[in-house]
Amino acid sequence: MQMIIRSILPALIFVNCTLADTDPFTRINTEAIVSDGGWSFGVSWVDYDGDTYPDLLVCNEDFSGSPAPNFLYHNNGDGTYTRISEGAIASSGGCLASTWADIDADGDLDCYVARPFLNNNLLFANNGDGTFIKDTSNLITAAKKFSMEVEWVDIDNDGWLDVFVANHGRPSDPALAMIYHNDNGSFVLLSNTEVGLIDDEANGVTWADYDGDGDRDPYWSRNNKLSVLFRNEGNASFTHISECTLSKAPAKYQANWADFDNDGDLDIYTKHGDLGVAAIYKNMGKGRFELAAIPDLAQDTGAWTGGYCGDYDNDGWLDLIVLGNDRYKPHPNRLYHNNGDGTLTRVNSDAIESEDEASGAAAWADHDRDSDLDLFIANVNSANNSLFENQGNDNHWLQVELKGTRSNRSGIGSKIKVKAVLNGKPLWQMREISAKNGFKSQSELIAHFGLSDALIVDSLIVEWPSSRRQVLTDVRSDQLVRIVEQ
Repeated sequence: MQMIIRSILPALIFVNCTLADTDPFTRINTEAIVSDGGWSFGVSWVDYDGDTYPDLLVCNEDFSGSPAPNFLYHNNGDGTYTRISEGAIASSGGCLASTWADIDADGDLDCYVARPFLNNNLLFANNGDGTFIKDTSNLITAAKKFSMEVEWVDIDNDGWLDVFVANHGRPSDPALAMIYHNDNGSFVLLSNTEVGLIDDEANGVTWADYDGDGDRDPYWSRNNKLSVLFRNEGNASFTHISECTLSKAPAKYQANWADFDNDGDLDIYTKHGDLGVAAIYKNMGKGRFELAAIPDLAQDTGAWTGGYCGDYDNDGWLDLIVLGNDRYKPHPNRLYHNNGDGTLTRVNSDAIESEDEASGAAAWADHDRDSDLDLFIANVNSANNSLFENQGNDNHWLQVELKGTRSNRSGIGSKIKVKAVLNGKPLWQMREISAKNGFKSQSELIAHFGLSDALIVDSLIVEWPSSRRQVLTDVRSDQLVRIVEQ
């Protein structure tokens, strides 16, 4: 018997808009989360208190030598936020990125943060009442490195979340990427060479099941070196895929997996060449990738950093925001609309392109639970951060949240596939649940699907890391569906 709880969101009011005549976003200038200036590098949308509204953690580091405070905001559920100024997370700053998941299976999300300058990384255990305790006894907080990114990932699908730490090397500290295996709640540092990884630094990392074999594979960038891709062999061992096209792309700091063409496998956003050209590599299957010919990306050179995907107009195709950062000098960001034919078109969004600060990270979330994806952008140079509220349209949608039982509690690594008839044509979409969604970013652990004119999802399939498979049929659109693993 399938276990499912359906949660119906409040009645919605839509505003019709098109790419041609209306900016799809409005910049919010009056809320607490855009009133705190800092050197903000990491963004995580997470519902840490279980009230169904995504809260926000912004990681700060100002390179002054004194820890900068993090910004932790509680979502009040009415479009407003309250900054949490006390407690373990708010008072422990100097962080570059965070990753959230329910690592102890107690029903709430715990937080692990990356810290630079030979500081310990930090683990915050959620008490379940909106507060956190700093866990200083855990092995994953012992090393003192220059950590750029961290990510929760179940490397062997045993139901326990492991963690990967991307460490930046310096002459005084030739740091190595580190992977900790979670053995029934106790972490063990694995030897990179013994499990098939390389002994080298990692400035950025992203995990995804690129080959569709049921386990997640790491792809990481290295400073001034070619990126590296590994195939997960399914038993906590890895094989370096040295001949892959992705291993020949200088993707410094950035990469993001997503099914841009709705063909059922994961493509990847990254950087192509030395001129600063944002690019998408199409997954051709069997470990092969091909640079997609997208004129609007290829012709739009700049000092790009991370790229973040989300279907902002609910038309069934993932769109893309690309951030600009020219060595901390102001640089415009770019929004691209997915046309559904293998191309992207740059959107003339005054709200987003008027951003005149160097940006550190971005993340999508339906922050006001009105059916569409909003966008938060973290900025550096002590500038205020930015929240762009989606103006919405009359397209339908579906959101799916998972709760693992045999798989990890947060469902990380699960694939969610939906099939619906959009504008007279059947279309499959796929999302993979992840504790990281692009450079220094985590979107909420809820899969968002745009459904255009579809009132019904014909099939909703969940493929769990445990290899279990659940199928739902005739699912009504315009709702948040919560599914518990059988």
